[in-house]
Amino acid sequence: MPLHRLRAVLGLVALAAALALPLAGCGGDQKSTYQDEYRKAAAEFKQSAELSAQNVPKRLRDRTPALQSFKQSLDKLATRLAELDPPSQAAKLNDRAVARLHAYSRDIGRYARAARRSDRRAAAQLAPKLRRDQASLQTVLDAIDKTLSK
Repeated sequence: MPLHRLRAVLGLVALAAALALPLAGCGGDQKSTYQDEYRKAAAEFKQSAELSAQNVPKRLRDRTPALQSFKQSLDKLATRLAELDPPSQAAKLNDRAVARLHAYSRDIGRYARAARRSDRRAAAQLAPKLRRDQASLQTVLDAIDKTLSK
């Protein structure tokens, strides 16, 4: 497995693990409800992402199903977060997370198309963008966690 692909898979697992971290603190029904729903969505995403990351084939073209599965997981998490009613202190962060999930999903889709064509050059060019997408998403999810723990 190429190093950039291994890093991407590890990044996905790290993202999934971070999403599944329990959120500390409660206070108010809206915050508590949001926190519970956020955790449920995160747990489902984590499970789906881990399944996508298992047994990644060596051939780029053969990775397409796993990439499509991960893209669907990102889309589902974006939809779930968009449907939530976050408390006011987390509303903008929630919107930002949804936007970053959509951006990450688009780039995973591009990577999947490159994989389907066995276009190693295009895949390699997208790898840094995927790492930036993951880091950007992780930053906003960390901010949500911090906000909810207050």
